Amino acid sequence: MPNTVHKVLVHGCEIIDAFYTNKDLMRVLLLTSDPFMSSKRKVSSKEYKKCNEAEIFKKARK
Repeated sequence: MPNTVHKVLVHGCEIIDAFYTNKDLMRVLLLTSDPFMSSKRKVSSKEYKKCNEAEIFKKARK
């Protein structure tokens, strides 16, 4: 599996684990469509690239 696909899958699993209902997920999706929040998301995605994937897996399994 390509590395980029792997990162997307891990990030998607974290999002799904964080939100227990579709209502919560929709609220976040609506908030992140705001330009200010989108710029914050770009910054966090840059930070995500620097993070250790092994640590993400440990958090996801707990």
